[in-house]
Amino acid sequence: MKYTLLFLLSFLSLSALCQKNGSYYLTHAGDTIDCDIRAYTNLRGRTELSAFSKSITVEGGGETKKLKPRDIRAFVFVDVDTAYKFVTLPGDGSRFFHEVVKGKLSFYKLYVPGNTLPVMVKGDKVVYLNVIGARKRIAGLIADCPGLLKEWEGGGKVYGAGQGGDCAGL
Repeated sequence: MKYTLLFLLSFLSLSALCQKNGSYYLTHAGDTIDCDIRAYTNLRGRTELSAFSKSITVEGGGETKKLKPRDIRAFVFVDVDTAYKFVTLPGDGSRFFHEVVKGKLSFYKLYVPGNTLPVMVKGDKVVYLNVIGARKRIAGLIADCPGLLKEWEGGGKVYGAGQGGDCAGL
């Protein structure tokens, strides 16, 4: 009973601390729509990014609507001092992923309640790194860069792709 009451109080606090911030989203046609994206703050005062994984609620032009990953290509949410870009990945129209690094080898984060799942993408290949054998999976993604792969497999520090001159642009 004690835990049920605590859970209900935390849920009410989460809902009560709703905030809006100036942000925008990108349609599949490439249009940029300025809007406010509704965000929720947890009990520690931090924005609950996991609330963005399946849908967002946008407000603008006097209307409120709920958008899912299949409806838009990407959105940018502006928090107090940070802008977060969330995108849909090829073959996954059900979730938004936080874009951390975009390039030939891209890095994303998928926020789920209570956890953050790391994801890497190279071409059309999406690799989740939250499973056993993540080191081997990463090695498979960088196999075409011998210098970087050698450092990775040797356990040395990897300071940046292409330092050895064989992987420019990765």
